Amino acid sequence: DSIQHVGVMLGPNLAIHPFSGFKQDDPLFMKHCARSREWAAVTAACMLTGRELFTKMGGFDENHFAIAYNDVDYCLRLGAEGLSSWVTPDATLYHYESASRGNDVVSWFTNPIRYYGFLREKRALRDRWKDMIANDSHYDASFLRK
Repeated sequence: DSIQHVGVMLGPNLAIHPFSGFKQDDPLFMKHCARSREWAAVTAACMLTGRELFTKMGGFDENHFAIAYNDVDYCLRLGAEGLSSWVTPDATLYHYESASRGNDVVSWFTNPIRYYGFLREKRALRDRWKDMIANDSHYDASFLRK
């Protein structure tokens, strides 16, 4: 019953999930997430976007982001077109992150090829969106679990 995703902010560790690990009744979480709010991106684990818009934007970039960050890249492309990504507190779901495909970060031991693919995609996102990552107005270090 802890928070996993309530949007994505960009910063020193690239795509960061604010409030990850917080409890739903944490006062800091409640202060900032009890209402709909904009973020740099949202996770595709619970993303809603119109088919026409998704098609117009070229969908997910599977050539550069087959393993990870395809959702973040998609949202940043929307942002570059003047659109935005929002999270609503009215939508809640249970998500068992990476349950079907495993964790990208710990896969270095079990599947080094996949792990290096993940690192390549992380570098691609950083290279493509360097300016947005450095200047995300949604970034706030206090939203990270200590």
